[in-house]
Amino acid sequence: MFTLIILDCINKLSLDRSISGIYHMLTGKKSVQSIQDAHIFQLTAYFGIYKRLDFAEFERIITVLEREQFIAVSDNYSAVLTDKGKQYVTDKQEILNQVGLKGLKYHRMSEQFLLRLQLFCQTATNLFAGNNSFLAITDNREVQLWVKHFYHETKPDLRKCLDEMYKELKIFLSQIDQRSAELFVDRLTGFKRIALSKEQLSKKYKKSIHEIEVQLTDIVHRLIAFILNNKQVTPFLVSFVDDLKSQMFLTDSASHTYRLYQKGLSIAEIASTRGLKQNTIQDHIIEISYIFPELILPSFLNKEAIETIKSAMNQTNSKRLKDIKALVGDNYSYFDIRLVVAVNQMDK
Repeated sequence: MFTLIILDCINKLSLDRSISGIYHMLTGKKSVQSIQDAHIFQLTAYFGIYKRLDFAEFERIITVLEREQFIAVSDNYSAVLTDKGKQYVTDKQEILNQVGLKGLKYHRMSEQFLLRLQLFCQTATNLFAGNNSFLAITDNREVQLWVKHFYHETKPDLRKCLDEMYKELKIFLSQIDQRSAELFVDRLTGFKRIALSKEQLSKKYKKSIHEIEVQLTDIVHRLIAFILNNKQVTPFLVSFVDDLKSQMFLTDSASHTYRLYQKGLSIAEIASTRGLKQNTIQDHIIEISYIFPELILPSFLNKEAIETIKSAMNQTNSKRLKDIKALVGDNYSYFDIRLVVAVNQMDK
Protein backbone atom coordinates (compact mmCIF):
# COMPACT_ATOMS: atom_id res chain seq x y z
CA MET A 1 0.00 0.00 0.00
CA PHE A 2 2.75 2.47 0.91
CA THR A 3 4.61 2.12 -2.40
CA LEU A 4 1.34 2.50 -4.24
CA ILE A 5 0.49 5.67 -2.33
CA ILE A 6 3.84 7.23 -3.25
CA LEU A 7 3.34 6.31 -6.90
CA ASP A 8 -0.20 7.69 -6.82
CA CYS A 9 1.16 10.97 -5.39
CA ILE A 10 3.82 11.19 -8.11
CA ASN A 11 1.23 10.43 -10.76
CA LYS A 12 -1.06 13.23 -9.61
CA LEU A 13 1.66 15.78 -8.88
CA SER A 14 3.64 14.96 -12.03
CA LEU A 15 6.17 17.73 -12.72
CA ASP A 16 4.14 20.45 -10.96
CA ARG A 17 5.81 19.87 -7.58
CA SER A 18 9.06 18.44 -6.27
CA ILE A 19 9.20 15.01 -4.67
CA SER A 20 9.91 16.75 -1.37
CA GLY A 21 6.34 18.04 -1.51
CA ILE A 22 5.12 14.45 -1.25
CA TYR A 23 7.21 13.95 1.87
CA HIS A 24 5.78 17.10 3.47
CA MET A 25 2.28 15.95 2.62
CA LEU A 26 2.72 12.45 4.02
CA THR A 27 4.23 13.78 7.25
CA GLY A 28 1.53 16.46 7.60
CA LYS A 29 3.73 19.55 7.43
CA LYS A 30 1.79 22.45 8.92
CA SER A 31 2.10 24.76 5.94
CA VAL A 32 -0.55 26.19 3.69
CA GLN A 33 1.43 24.97 0.66
CA SER A 34 1.11 21.35 1.78
CA ILE A 35 -2.57 21.72 2.65
CA GLN A 36 -3.31 23.54 -0.60
CA ASP A 37 -1.44 20.95 -2.67
CA ALA A 38 -3.40 18.18 -0.98
CA HIS A 39 -6.60 19.83 -2.19
CA ILE A 40 -5.40 20.91 -5.63
CA PHE A 41 -3.98 17.53 -6.57
CA GLN A 42 -6.72 15.50 -4.86
CA LEU A 43 -4.38 13.95 -2.31
CA THR A 44 -6.23 14.89 0.89
CA ALA A 45 -6.53 11.21 1.85
CA TYR A 46 -2.77 10.97 2.31
CA PHE A 47 -2.10 14.17 4.24
CA GLY A 48 -0.31 13.48 7.53
CA ILE A 49 -0.72 9.70 7.40
CA TYR A 50 2.95 8.97 8.24
CA LYS A 51 4.22 11.65 10.63
CA ARG A 52 7.29 9.67 11.70
CA LEU A 53 8.62 9.03 8.21
CA ASP A 54 12.32 9.92 8.08
CA PHE A 55 13.35 12.04 5.09
CA ALA A 56 16.49 10.01 4.45
CA GLU A 57 14.39 6.84 4.38
CA PHE A 58 11.89 8.53 2.06
CA GLU A 59 14.72 9.46 -0.31
CA ARG A 60 15.96 5.85 -0.19
CA ILE A 61 12.50 4.64 -1.27
CA ILE A 62 12.48 7.15 -4.14
CA THR A 63 15.91 5.91 -5.22
CA VAL A 64 14.67 2.31 -5.23
CA LEU A 65 11.61 3.25 -7.29
CA GLU A 66 13.83 5.04 -9.78
CA ARG A 67 16.32 2.16 -9.94
CA GLU A 68 13.48 -0.30 -10.57
CA GLN A 69 12.23 2.03 -13.32
CA PHE A 70 8.83 2.80 -11.80
CA ILE A 71 9.59 6.54 -11.92
CA ALA A 72 11.85 8.97 -13.73
CA VAL A 73 13.32 11.78 -11.61
CA SER A 74 14.13 15.12 -13.23
CA ASP A 75 16.99 17.51 -12.46
CA ASN A 76 14.72 19.73 -10.33
CA TYR A 77 13.74 16.73 -8.17
CA SER A 78 10.26 16.30 -9.58
CA ALA A 79 9.20 12.96 -11.04
CA VAL A 80 6.82 11.20 -13.39
CA LEU A 81 5.70 7.61 -13.65
CA THR A 82 7.30 5.49 -16.34
CA ASP A 83 5.16 3.16 -18.44
CA LYS A 84 6.05 0.42 -15.97
CA GLY A 85 4.95 2.63 -13.06
CA LYS A 86 1.68 3.55 -14.76
CA GLN A 87 0.93 -0.08 -15.46
CA TYR A 88 1.69 -1.01 -11.84
CA VAL A 89 -0.71 1.65 -10.53
CA THR A 90 -3.37 0.53 -13.02
CA ASP A 91 -2.98 -3.11 -12.00
CA LYS A 92 -3.22 -2.21 -8.30
CA GLN A 93 -6.01 0.37 -8.64
CA GLU A 94 -8.42 -1.84 -6.71
CA ILE A 95 -6.17 -1.56 -3.64
CA LEU A 96 -6.23 2.25 -3.85
CA ASN A 97 -10.01 2.18 -4.26
CA GLN A 98 -10.33 0.28 -0.98
CA VAL A 99 -8.09 2.62 1.03
CA GLY A 100 -10.02 4.21 3.90
CA LEU A 101 -7.49 6.94 4.68
CA LYS A 102 -8.87 10.38 5.49
CA GLY A 103 -5.60 12.12 6.24
CA LEU A 104 -6.50 15.80 6.10
CA LYS A 105 -9.69 15.16 8.02
CA TYR A 106 -8.39 12.88 10.78
CA HIS A 107 -4.60 13.25 10.98
CA ARG A 108 -4.69 15.62 13.97
CA MET A 109 -7.06 13.49 16.03
CA SER A 110 -6.27 9.89 15.06
CA GLU A 111 -3.17 9.40 17.22
CA GLN A 112 -4.80 10.81 20.34
CA PHE A 113 -7.93 8.75 19.75
CA LEU A 114 -5.93 5.54 19.37
CA LEU A 115 -3.82 6.22 22.47
CA ARG A 116 -6.97 6.82 24.50
CA LEU A 117 -8.45 3.54 23.32
CA GLN A 118 -5.25 1.57 23.88
CA LEU A 119 -4.63 3.01 27.35
CA PHE A 120 -8.23 2.54 28.48
CA CYS A 121 -8.20 -1.05 27.24
CA GLN A 122 -4.99 -1.69 29.19
CA THR A 123 -6.17 0.14 32.33
CA ALA A 124 -9.69 -1.23 32.49
CA THR A 125 -8.78 -4.88 31.83
CA ASN A 126 -5.95 -4.85 34.37
CA LEU A 127 -7.87 -3.11 37.13
CA PHE A 128 -10.94 -5.26 36.52
CA ALA A 129 -8.70 -8.31 36.98
CA GLY A 130 -7.33 -6.85 40.23
CA ASN A 131 -3.89 -5.99 38.87
CA ASN A 132 -2.98 -2.50 40.04
CA SER A 133 0.66 -2.63 38.96
CA PHE A 134 1.36 -2.15 35.28
CA LEU A 135 3.36 0.25 33.10
CA ALA A 136 1.14 2.53 31.02
CA ILE A 137 1.54 2.07 27.28
CA THR A 138 1.95 5.82 26.80
CA ASP A 139 3.51 8.66 28.77
CA ASN A 140 1.31 11.23 27.00
CA ARG A 141 0.09 13.23 29.99
CA GLU A 142 -3.01 14.57 28.24
CA VAL A 143 -4.10 11.07 27.26
CA GLN A 144 -3.37 9.72 30.75
CA LEU A 145 -5.51 12.41 32.39
CA TRP A 146 -8.37 11.79 29.96
CA VAL A 147 -8.30 8.02 30.57
CA LYS A 148 -8.06 8.52 34.34
CA HIS A 149 -11.14 10.74 34.30
CA PHE A 150 -13.03 8.43 31.94
CA TYR A 151 -12.12 5.36 34.01
CA HIS A 152 -13.52 6.92 37.18
CA GLU A 153 -16.74 7.71 35.32
CA THR A 154 -17.11 4.15 34.05
CA LYS A 155 -15.74 2.33 37.12
CA PRO A 156 -19.18 1.62 38.69
CA ASP A 157 -20.21 -0.29 35.53
CA LEU A 158 -16.77 -1.42 34.37
CA ARG A 159 -17.81 -4.92 33.32
CA LYS A 160 -20.66 -3.50 31.27
CA CYS A 161 -18.29 -0.97 29.66
CA LEU A 162 -15.77 -3.65 28.76
CA ASP A 163 -18.52 -5.77 27.22
CA GLU A 164 -19.76 -2.76 25.26
CA MET A 165 -16.28 -1.87 24.02
CA TYR A 166 -15.74 -5.49 22.93
CA LYS A 167 -19.10 -5.62 21.16
CA GLU A 168 -18.65 -2.32 19.30
CA LEU A 169 -15.09 -3.09 18.21
CA LYS A 170 -16.19 -6.54 17.07
CA ILE A 171 -18.90 -5.01 14.87
CA PHE A 172 -16.32 -2.78 13.20
CA LEU A 173 -13.62 -5.44 12.86
CA SER A 174 -16.08 -7.89 11.32
CA GLN A 175 -16.57 -5.41 8.46
CA ILE A 176 -12.91 -5.20 7.44
CA ASP A 177 -10.63 -7.94 6.12
CA GLN A 178 -9.41 -10.50 8.63
CA ARG A 179 -5.71 -9.64 8.34
CA SER A 180 -6.40 -5.98 9.09
CA ALA A 181 -8.60 -6.94 12.03
CA GLU A 182 -5.83 -9.15 13.43
CA LEU A 183 -3.28 -6.39 12.92
CA PHE A 184 -5.40 -3.93 14.90
CA VAL A 185 -6.02 -6.36 17.77
CA ASP A 186 -2.32 -7.15 17.94
CA ARG A 187 -1.73 -3.49 18.88
CA LEU A 188 -4.00 -3.70 21.97
CA THR A 189 -2.61 -4.32 25.44
CA GLY A 190 -4.76 -5.98 28.11
CA PHE A 191 -4.47 -8.05 31.26
CA LYS A 192 -1.61 -10.55 30.73
CA ARG A 193 -1.46 -9.45 27.11
CA ILE A 194 1.20 -7.12 25.70
CA ALA A 195 0.70 -5.44 22.36
CA LEU A 196 3.13 -6.30 19.59
CA SER A 197 5.52 -3.54 18.57
CA LYS A 198 5.49 -2.36 14.96
CA GLU A 199 8.78 -4.16 14.44
CA GLN A 200 7.20 -7.40 15.72
CA LEU A 201 4.18 -6.83 13.50
CA SER A 202 6.52 -6.35 10.55
CA LYS A 203 8.06 -9.76 11.18
CA LYS A 204 4.75 -11.50 11.92
CA TYR A 205 2.97 -10.23 8.81
CA LYS A 206 6.10 -10.17 6.62
CA LYS A 207 5.59 -6.53 5.69
CA SER A 208 7.87 -3.51 5.88
CA ILE A 209 7.57 -1.08 8.77
CA HIS A 210 6.21 1.45 6.27
CA GLU A 211 3.42 -0.89 5.22
CA ILE A 212 2.55 -1.56 8.87
CA GLU A 213 2.50 2.17 9.69
CA VAL A 214 0.22 3.07 6.79
CA GLN A 215 -2.07 0.08 7.21
CA LEU A 216 -2.55 0.80 10.92
CA THR A 217 -3.35 4.42 10.11
CA ASP A 218 -5.82 3.25 7.49
CA ILE A 219 -7.58 1.02 10.04
CA VAL A 220 -7.75 3.79 12.64
CA HIS A 221 -9.21 6.24 10.11
CA ARG A 222 -11.79 3.63 9.14
CA LEU A 223 -12.65 3.12 12.80
CA ILE A 224 -13.08 6.85 13.46
CA ALA A 225 -15.31 7.19 10.41
CA PHE A 226 -17.32 4.15 11.50
CA ILE A 227 -17.84 5.60 14.99
CA LEU A 228 -18.83 9.06 13.79
CA ASN A 229 -21.17 7.70 11.12
CA ASN A 230 -22.80 5.08 13.38
CA LYS A 231 -23.20 6.72 16.78
CA GLN A 232 -26.25 4.64 17.64
CA VAL A 233 -24.21 1.49 17.10
CA THR A 234 -21.12 2.80 18.91
CA PRO A 235 -22.40 4.77 21.93
CA PHE A 236 -19.43 3.72 24.06
CA LEU A 237 -16.66 4.36 21.53
CA VAL A 238 -18.12 7.78 20.68
CA SER A 239 -16.77 9.02 24.01
CA PHE A 240 -13.21 8.45 22.77
CA VAL A 241 -13.58 10.68 19.73
CA ASP A 242 -16.45 13.13 20.20
CA ASP A 243 -14.45 15.94 21.83
CA LEU A 244 -11.65 15.55 19.30
CA LYS A 245 -13.81 16.56 16.34
CA SER A 246 -12.77 20.20 16.78
CA GLN A 247 -9.25 19.12 15.75
CA MET A 248 -10.41 17.73 12.43
CA PHE A 249 -9.75 20.76 10.27
CA LEU A 250 -7.92 23.94 11.26
CA THR A 251 -4.52 24.06 12.90
CA ASP A 252 -4.46 25.75 16.32
CA SER A 253 -2.79 28.87 14.96
CA ALA A 254 -5.28 29.22 12.09
CA SER A 255 -8.14 28.76 14.56
CA HIS A 256 -6.78 31.68 16.60
CA THR A 257 -6.59 33.82 13.48
CA TYR A 258 -10.14 32.83 12.53
CA ARG A 259 -11.49 33.94 15.91
CA LEU A 260 -9.90 37.37 15.44
CA TYR A 261 -11.12 37.54 11.83
CA GLN A 262 -14.67 36.88 13.04
CA LYS A 263 -14.33 39.92 15.30
CA GLY A 264 -13.77 42.07 12.23
CA LEU A 265 -10.00 42.54 12.40
CA SER A 266 -8.09 43.00 9.15
CA ILE A 267 -5.07 40.90 8.17
CA ALA A 268 -2.75 43.72 9.28
CA GLU A 269 -4.56 44.07 12.60
CA ILE A 270 -4.50 40.33 13.25
CA ALA A 271 -0.78 40.22 12.46
CA SER A 272 -0.15 43.09 14.86
CA THR A 273 -2.31 41.56 17.61
CA ARG A 274 -0.61 38.19 17.33
CA GLY A 275 2.89 39.46 16.70
CA LEU A 276 3.12 37.55 13.43
CA LYS A 277 3.98 38.48 9.85
CA GLN A 278 1.12 39.37 7.52
CA ASN A 279 2.23 36.55 5.20
CA THR A 280 1.63 34.08 8.04
CA ILE A 281 -1.87 35.45 8.60
CA GLN A 282 -2.53 35.20 4.86
CA ASP A 283 -1.51 31.54 5.05
CA HIS A 284 -4.09 31.08 7.82
CA ILE A 285 -6.77 32.79 5.70
CA ILE A 286 -6.04 30.38 2.85
CA GLU A 287 -6.34 27.45 5.26
CA ILE A 288 -9.64 28.84 6.59
CA SER A 289 -10.95 29.31 3.05
CA TYR A 290 -10.91 25.55 2.53
CA ILE A 291 -13.38 25.20 5.39
CA PHE A 292 -15.48 28.33 4.85
CA PRO A 293 -15.09 29.27 1.16
CA GLU A 294 -18.44 31.08 0.95
CA LEU A 295 -17.40 33.31 3.86
CA ILE A 296 -13.77 34.08 3.04
CA LEU A 297 -13.57 34.72 -0.72
CA PRO A 298 -16.20 37.50 -1.02
CA SER A 299 -14.50 39.33 1.85
CA PHE A 300 -11.35 39.85 -0.20
CA LEU A 301 -12.30 39.77 -3.90
CA ASN A 302 -15.26 40.95 -5.96
CA LYS A 303 -16.89 38.82 -8.66
CA GLU A 304 -14.94 40.45 -11.47
CA ALA A 305 -11.61 39.70 -9.82
CA ILE A 306 -12.63 36.12 -9.13
CA GLU A 307 -13.69 35.54 -12.74
CA THR A 308 -10.50 37.15 -14.08
CA ILE A 309 -8.30 34.84 -12.02
CA LYS A 310 -10.43 31.79 -12.87
CA SER A 311 -10.12 32.65 -16.55
CA ALA A 312 -6.33 32.82 -16.23
CA MET A 313 -6.35 29.45 -14.48
CA ASN A 314 -8.27 27.92 -17.38
CA GLN A 315 -6.02 29.54 -19.97
CA THR A 316 -2.81 28.27 -18.42
CA ASN A 317 -4.29 24.85 -17.66
CA SER A 318 -1.66 24.85 -14.92
CA LYS A 319 -1.67 24.61 -11.16
CA ARG A 320 1.49 26.71 -10.88
CA LEU A 321 0.79 30.07 -9.25
CA LYS A 322 3.52 31.85 -11.21
CA ASP A 323 1.92 30.80 -14.52
CA ILE A 324 -1.41 32.29 -13.44
CA LYS A 325 0.32 35.43 -12.10
CA ALA A 326 2.03 35.96 -15.45
CA LEU A 327 -1.41 36.30 -17.06
CA VAL A 328 -3.14 38.50 -14.50
CA GLY A 329 -0.11 40.73 -13.97
CA ASP A 330 0.23 43.20 -11.13
CA ASN A 331 -3.51 43.74 -10.77
CA TYR A 332 -3.74 40.77 -8.41
CA SER A 333 -1.41 39.47 -5.74
CA TYR A 334 -0.29 35.90 -5.15
CA PHE A 335 -2.59 35.93 -2.11
CA ASP A 336 -5.56 36.78 -4.37
CA ILE A 337 -4.65 33.95 -6.72
CA ARG A 338 -4.17 31.44 -3.92
CA LEU A 339 -7.60 32.30 -2.53
CA VAL A 340 -9.31 31.66 -5.85
CA VAL A 341 -7.32 28.48 -6.47
CA ALA A 342 -8.31 27.20 -3.03
CA VAL A 343 -12.02 27.94 -3.38
CA ASN A 344 -12.10 26.78 -7.02
CA GLN A 345 -10.71 23.42 -5.90
CA MET A 346 -13.44 23.11 -3.26
CA ASP A 347 -16.08 23.64 -5.96
CA LYS A 348 -14.94 20.54 -7.86
